[in-house]
Amino acid sequence: MPRIVLSSSMLRDYARLPQDVAGKVSNLITNFAQQAFAGAHIETPKAARDPQARTVRIDNFWRGVVMAPVRGDTYFLLRVMAHDDAYTWAQRNLFRINSATGGIEVVDIAEAEAVADTLALAPAANDPLVFAGLSDKTLLDLGVAADVLPLVRTIRSDDQLEALALLLPLAQGEVLLDLAGGKTPEEVWSQIAGRNTTETIDTGDFEAALQRDVTAAEFVTIDGPEELLDVLSKPLDLWRVFLHPDQRRLAYRATYSGPVRVTGGAGTGKTVVAMHRAKALAEQLPADQPILFTTFTKNLTGVIGRNLEVLGGKALRGRVTVLNVDRIAVQIVRDAEGGRPQVLGAVEETRAWQRAIEEVGCDFEADFLQREWEQVILAQAISNRDDYLRAARPGRGGRLDRRQRLVLWTAVEAFGAIQRESGKRTFLQLSLEAAGYLQARSVRPYAAVIVDEAQDLHPAQWRLLRALVAEGPNDMFIVGDGYQRIYANRTTLSKVGVSVVGRSHRLRINYRTTQQILHWAIALLKGVEADDLDGEADTLHGYRSLLTGGQPTFTACTSSAAEAKHVVEWAQQLHQHEFEYGEIAIAARTRAVGDAVAASLRGAGLPVQVLEGDTELEPAAIAVGTMHRMKGLEFRAVAVVDCSRGSVPLPAAIVPENVDPKAHARSLELERSLVFVAATRAREVLSVSWSGMPSELLLATGVVG
Repeated sequence: MPRIVLSSSMLRDYARLPQDVAGKVSNLITNFAQQAFAGAHIETPKAARDPQARTVRIDNFWRGVVMAPVRGDTYFLLRVMAHDDAYTWAQRNLFRINSATGGIEVVDIAEAEAVADTLALAPAANDPLVFAGLSDKTLLDLGVAADVLPLVRTIRSDDQLEALALLLPLAQGEVLLDLAGGKTPEEVWSQIAGRNTTETIDTGDFEAALQRDVTAAEFVTIDGPEELLDVLSKPLDLWRVFLHPDQRRLAYRATYSGPVRVTGGAGTGKTVVAMHRAKALAEQLPADQPILFTTFTKNLTGVIGRNLEVLGGKALRGRVTVLNVDRIAVQIVRDAEGGRPQVLGAVEETRAWQRAIEEVGCDFEADFLQREWEQVILAQAISNRDDYLRAARPGRGGRLDRRQRLVLWTAVEAFGAIQRESGKRTFLQLSLEAAGYLQARSVRPYAAVIVDEAQDLHPAQWRLLRALVAEGPNDMFIVGDGYQRIYANRTTLSKVGVSVVGRSHRLRINYRTTQQILHWAIALLKGVEADDLDGEADTLHGYRSLLTGGQPTFTACTSSAAEAKHVVEWAQQLHQHEFEYGEIAIAARTRAVGDAVAASLRGAGLPVQVLEGDTELEPAAIAVGTMHRMKGLEFRAVAVVDCSRGSVPLPAAIVPENVDPKAHARSLELERSLVFVAATRAREVLSVSWSGMPSELLLATGVVG
């Protein structure tokens, strides 16, 4: 009996279809087992590169691209596209099994040939050939296809390599990037999933290929109408928790000898890998051994909780505790002291520092004192003057002599007295105190801790996390990205008792954002120096998207009112083109600007949800929030508004250069990263707008003059 297999690309297409068209696709697949596409107007595209290629009629405008089997009765529905686009795609692509890995690949051979022609016309360079030291046999054995090999032999630069990797099947691109990055062929082979070294690969057996890990994650086999309805009811949810083979190996490895660090750019699936790790541990550990999934902000915990339920049902959601770090600290201190601790808010803290300055009579600015206290004293858990006098000040500019440090410590003591008078503590203080309470216990509260958005955590929070779980196998699984750091916190993991030596991995493929959006967003990061969460420099080498789409749009407006009108019209047009309101988001640098845009949207009759700290996303409302609130979220379309000079970077967020040159440079980097984070929340559509003069950050990307 014939059966249908759906590709991940098709499910992404399906999620974007008008409702009536989606219904027709569903009916087509449902009836397939009985009809085997009989009467479905199957055609073989003219001049198709692959004799297996077919298109199937959905209606007068939409067609599906199908790969028909050479033998067997398994059909692959690969894309659902507009009529002309479907024919073009079917003509350009080859559908085959890699003879080395045994994985199913879709190759845009026409694009590969175009790149080959471009490289052939490029002037000769003196740079050595990247793969000159590797034999053809070695490359073929690792899965590089024979028709790609001549092109590989022309590569002389990282730019050429990354251009090639973008158009190759994922497994081939990763092999080349790993080899160019210094891994040995043996190391690369050990990472290739889905093939036993003794297995003979039959390049015509697609049934066998589907069973291999290297391809199983890319396809869903539909065995009945109930399974179909389940898959099509949540196509984006399904692929939000789906793993590629490299990610799967990280998530489902039986045992790690200690803490694991996974880094990667926006959209590379770090959080997805972390959720699957939670699932793997839940299946492995006894029910009485609790698992913690923690992240930096409150609004992400709800998203993670819902996705855990998509991944493993209510059983998994009930098995894994999801809390942000501040809430954990409050709970532990409350349990230890018998009452809920009072928290010193941001405004109160600033006033307390100003009062301390007045009492001591020092010349330091309140902001400088607060940063010194957080980034040096609390970061190193310093509790007395002598330790502070000897302490290093990494990342802090403006050298302090002994006299200045003594004065500063006096101000810190005055601040402490003001705190005790109020009976309130900051969240960072609570983290340190919670860590102390835990370290005094013989038993730790969790068997495993999974940490998301690790780059934004403060050393005090890391000490708390380290104290939550005993050191040992599978104790901590950490994911983050230094390029997405939007707070001034920096931590070297080894200095807070978290050793990841030999257990570090980097993800390079963006599965969320189109290459067009990503290309512009990466330009925002020019000059940003990111770390790997353990004190070493990070890199964006190999970071790319496999998705394509339209270019971001950039709109200059004459006033803030005109910009708000533009955003309203933009959202209305998207809705007219079958975007649900819940698939649209507006990101602003400040709450005031976001509130103003939200008011304009409401005035036009559009449903709006303003994101708060613990917001549960509403599926039928446009999400409006600050760039900080967008962290960890994703939408089909995002408008980044008020990217105006004087708004981005936000002057209040920039440390004056004369106060602290290092902090000044870092605060500018944080603003770049913040806009990058906002832009990469978009899957398909990105709009950037401003009123008056554009931000200098936009000018630096080269698209705004």
